[in-house]
Amino acid sequence: GVVPSTASRLEVISAWAQQHDSEEAEQWLERMEQHELDLGLKEYTSVIHAHAMKGDAPSALRWLQKMREATLHPDTAAHNVVINAWAKSGDAQRACESFEEMVKSKVVPNLISYTSVISAFAQKGDAPQAVHWFEQLCRAGIQPNNVAYNAVINSYAKRRDIAGAADWLQGMEDNKLNPDKLTYNTLIDCCAKFGDADEASRWLNKM
Repeated sequence: GVVPSTASRLEVISAWAQQHDSEEAEQWLERMEQHELDLGLKEYTSVIHAHAMKGDAPSALRWLQKMREATLHPDTAAHNVVINAWAKSGDAQRACESFEEMVKSKVVPNLISYTSVISAFAQKGDAPQAVHWFEQLCRAGIQPNNVAYNAVINSYAKRRDIAGAADWLQGMEDNKLNPDKLTYNTLIDCCAKFGDADEASRWLNKM
């Protein structure tokens, strides 16, 4: 029969990854290894992505390590998938550790790398750490975007610190970025949970 090309097999792995079926994605990669096909970053990153989309950060990390064992050098995209997986699972500490491992491997973090860590702390309502990582992003010479600002704003909202969240929205505008629907909804939700209907209405009218 016809032997599928590496590109065709990659498409299959990616398709399973999109369906959050990490087991099938793994099996296809292992078949490729058995046939001694030329495997690269994309194939392994697709499997890492499959585990990340399923919310399985430990397995995503395990496949990043397997990538290294295959004498491949994980790039920024591969590391970001693992960092984001830890962030979405609510494990800010592990997200930080993966970030530091990335830097030790001499892989340069990008905007996504930093915003993933910021978001991890924001979920916990840890505004000081969210701000710390936002500042690290700026020190790296990277221009923050709405995602980064919204994450910091969310960290204050989680603490029910409306004033702090509002200050960061102002900083967002000062940096010539337009607050979006998520920005305002975060503040409105914070005000509503705090029982401040007048302030919630004021932010609603600003949208």
